[in-house]
Amino acid sequence: MNGFSTTCLSLIFLALSGPGNASQDLTNYTNLPLVTNPNPESIQTTLTLEEIWRLDCSEDADILIGRIKKAAAAQNGNVLLLDTQLNQAHEVDIDGKVVRTYGSQGEGPGETTGAFDLCQLSDGRVAIMEGSPALTMKLSGQGQIHLLAPNGDPLEVWRPADEKVAGEFPNLRALRVSGKRILVGYQLTQVSPPELTWTNHLILMDEDGHQLALLGEKVFVSNFSGTTSRESDEHEPFSGGRFDIDAGGRMAMVPDRDLYRVVVRNMDGSGFQLEMPAHNCQRAKEVIDEIVESNSAGPFIFEALPNKPEIRRVRWRPNGSLWVEHCSSQDDLPENVFIRFDEFDETGVFRRQVAVNVPGNPQTDRLILLSDGRFVMIRNLDNPEGESTSEGGSDLEVILYANPEQ
Repeated sequence: MNGFSTTCLSLIFLALSGPGNASQDLTNYTNLPLVTNPNPESIQTTLTLEEIWRLDCSEDADILIGRIKKAAAAQNGNVLLLDTQLNQAHEVDIDGKVVRTYGSQGEGPGETTGAFDLCQLSDGRVAIMEGSPALTMKLSGQGQIHLLAPNGDPLEVWRPADEKVAGEFPNLRALRVSGKRILVGYQLTQVSPPELTWTNHLILMDEDGHQLALLGEKVFVSNFSGTTSRESDEHEPFSGGRFDIDAGGRMAMVPDRDLYRVVVRNMDGSGFQLEMPAHNCQRAKEVIDEIVESNSAGPFIFEALPNKPEIRRVRWRPNGSLWVEHCSSQDDLPENVFIRFDEFDETGVFRRQVAVNVPGNPQTDRLILLSDGRFVMIRNLDNPEGESTSEGGSDLEVILYANPEQ
């Protein structure tokens, strides 16, 4: 942790979460030292993943499986799978058997209509987050994190968004957990005619649901009289896989759309900015046309950018390294390689490129990196970004893989 002891970090956490202490503001990262990697040596390692189990998703399975779209590491080597069709989470043991189901569809305690992400806290509680993908705003099944006991009983509900006035609508985007700390990214929409204000937040919470720190914030204001919206304005930096927290409490986030820049933070305010030359991946015309069409309605026109977002995902690995997925990580892949990641050491220096060798189709499948170093492959999704509305069925495959380096 760059010389900052876990004990000291814990004391700061306790001080911040005590009575009368406000959330720490860590949004300004420009004074952090810059670690540049201008011409990294091209070192590539291929990891051939080893299958551990394959979930029975057939119509004859003991447990009804709908549409699995998210996964998280659980205690005792188990895995949590989020079923966004049935609005519940399944806990799968090391033998690939579903041993418990959390939550259900509905409006009552422990129920939701908008399950979007999940995690397990250090004491065994399971958190199911209501949410939606970036560039969407929903008025129901949003803004809450449902906490359930290890036996599945409902406990409480967190509302992490900072809703201060009427007319604000929270849409949670993602959450990550490590020990007793949780990172949550969300967008708050405020309707105050003639203006519409979007505020994107990345916050750090403790295991009691209290906010400890504000790590990132982006505000955009538009006018109802305008008929054009722009991707450059509406980009959400704290959605999807664009932030993470490791076992030691280090946090990584991607504040910029078009730069290869990752900000690494410790709670004492220290850290660094990691940079590499941007790939500037251009979108095909048909892709731009599709984005425009899906985000435009009536007289309102959406202006899409010609290039893809530079960084798609950042994930800490158990050995302390950071893996970065960029816009060309799935371009020109060799046979059987599903994706490539750039790996950086604990100081932000490029170490190697990791090619993940596992069967799959990047257009329809999703590879999830669990915090314990293992991988979950979800095959036959209509959209790897999680926006599919198709029914579940026997075409769905969920496979747990081991990392041969662990």
